[in-house]
Amino acid sequence: MEDVIIKKRADTASDRHLLVAKMELKLKKSWTTGWTISQKFNTTFPQDADKLSKFKLALSNKFQAFHDLLNGERTTMDSNWIGIKEAITSTCHEVLGHKKHHHKDWITVDTLDKIQERRNKKATISTSRTRAEKVKAHAEYTEVNKQMKSSIRTDKRKYVEDLATTAEKAAREGNMRQLYDTTKKLSGNRRKPGRSVKGKEGEGINNTEEQRNRKMICDVMPTINEDIGSQGDRDSLVSADGTNVEDMLLSMLDERDRLMEGLRESQEQVNETRTRLNEVERERDKLHAQLSAKMPQVCSLQQ
Repeated sequence: MEDVIIKKRADTASDRHLLVAKMELKLKKSWTTGWTISQKFNTTFPQDADKLSKFKLALSNKFQAFHDLLNGERTTMDSNWIGIKEAITSTCHEVLGHKKHHHKDWITVDTLDKIQERRNKKATISTSRTRAEKVKAHAEYTEVNKQMKSSIRTDKRKYVEDLATTAEKAAREGNMRQLYDTTKKLSGNRRKPGRSVKGKEGEGINNTEEQRNRKMICDVMPTINEDIGSQGDRDSLVSADGTNVEDMLLSMLDERDRLMEGLRESQEQVNETRTRLNEVERERDKLHAQLSAKMPQVCSLQQ
């Protein structure tokens, strides 16, 4: 319900009023049969030795049962593959489960368990009925939260130390690529480096002004190619007097830069003139104030 309006008349002696309400209906989503959202399994759990052994045991039991089933039947390659896929998928679903949250790669399984425990404690606080239960649940949540944050800091410290060790090893071995990638991870710099600007002949351009002009030419040339027609080579575009179009653009950009430089110089001269005028006005006001201060003395001398 978005809005409600009560309409009544002043000349009506009735206690009944017209009620007008504005409502918005939301339709329930109907999922089409066969459209399923792909869910990834939680692949971080096999890093733990206990969960890995549990996964191997469950998978071996599945394959043993599947092998016993195949011994007495004549099967095809497709049916065998379907059975193997079903065994692996069901084992992953039972042991690993689906990934519900995206965590950092350096967070260990113990820390993930503490995160889940903290989530459960928070849900317990919300479902507590009495004040005593809420206070007890809040104290347990605070303790679990401290343990979880301490575990995350430990994992982060170990991750940084491993990266530093990898960087030192790469520096000793002269592996510059690995050293660059590891240093980038340590610094937290995720920005992509800017692409180098190259000239017409493929040489690098270091001057900022020349880079800007070259980028403008690269933006304009496709439009010129479309206007003139389908000509494969950009160098073949020449004007009526035999001048290359790209050279003409460069000369036009140089002329524009000269005009902009002249405009900046003119603006600086205008600013200097304005500054001098302000100084002259201040001197005039100062002289006027001195003259006003001496006028009473002059008048008294005349009298």
